[in-house]
Amino acid sequence: MNDRIEIKAAFSVTDAGEITGIAWPFGSADRVGDVIEKGAITSPKTLPMLFGHDQTQVIGVWDHIEESNDGLTVKGQLLVDDVERARFCF
Repeated sequence: MNDRIEIKAAFSVTDAGEITGIAWPFGSADRVGDVIEKGAITSPKTLPMLFGHDQTQVIGVWDHIEESNDGLTVKGQLLVDDVERARFCF
C-alpha cells in the first residue's frame, strides 16, 4: 500500500469561489488501479459539493458536469457567503 496522497483533480478557483477544472482524468489509474474511461459517467445536472466526501458537509454545488476529451470536467460554486468552511477551501 502506498501512503502518499494522490491528487487527480486539476482545479482553478476564483476569489468569488467559482471552481472549474477536471475532477477526474480519463485513462489514468489511481493508486488501487481503478481507471475511468470516457463514456463511463452519467450524472444529474447538479451535484452537491462536499468537503472531504462527507455528505453532511455541503460547501457548494457542482452546476456543470460533462465529459471532455481529457476527463470529467466540472464547474461549480463554493457557498462562500453562506458556509464558513467554504471560505477556507481556496
